Amino acid sequence: MVKITGFWFIDRFFDGIPWNSVYEFYSSDNRLLELLFHYVISISSVYGRVYVVLVREFGGLDPYFLLRLTRMHRGDPDNVFVSRCFRVGDVETVLEDLLENNFSKKSSVLIYTPYSFVRNGLAGYHDMGRITGLIHRLKNLGYRIILFNEVSRDGYYRPMGGSFHHHTADIILRLDVKDGKWGYLIVVKHPRLSEGLRISIPINKIRGGNIWVEQRSLIEWLS
Repeated sequence: MVKITGFWFIDRFFDGIPWNSVYEFYSSDNRLLELLFHYVISISSVYGRVYVVLVREFGGLDPYFLLRLTRMHRGDPDNVFVSRCFRVGDVETVLEDLLENNFSKKSSVLIYTPYSFVRNGLAGYHDMGRITGLIHRLKNLGYRIILFNEVSRDGYYRPMGGSFHHHTADIILRLDVKDGKWGYLIVVKHPRLSEGLRISIPINKIRGGNIWVEQRSLIEWLS
């Protein structure tokens, strides 16, 4: 089974999918999405370079937790490159830079909330269209793209990005939280599975499980 997240109950949906595809997870639970983001970075580092694009003003990445996960999954921390974006123009600049430079085989681009800073209204659709176009070009160049997205702002429980974004993503999976232990994974788009497929998943395993039991403090890491 191909490893994307490290959780078999999610990764089984990716078997047989080409490397240079666009995968997307989205959820209204930001904490759950953030934890999954760390797991996917750590596992992606096993295969090659990982270009992490963090579209937030602050937070979103715990380097100590990420290092622990990377070592646990036998990945390579030196394969991970992180860029933080503070506006739409920053996102475009980072993605354009990836397009212009050579990359190693099996490189991944992980983008956390790519549409965070788009404007409201029609101007926002223009912003999203430019970002989605760059994602599409990166896919065609051979990168594996994994998106971690937010729920749309227009009142519908769908991922942000507009109609072109939906066509660009090859797989879209929604994570719904039922309670602290269980939730649902809903197939929004998949090349082989029916849309709307709903599977119960153990949310408590994604939330950390035993990995937090022996988590060392910041002082211990730095000593």
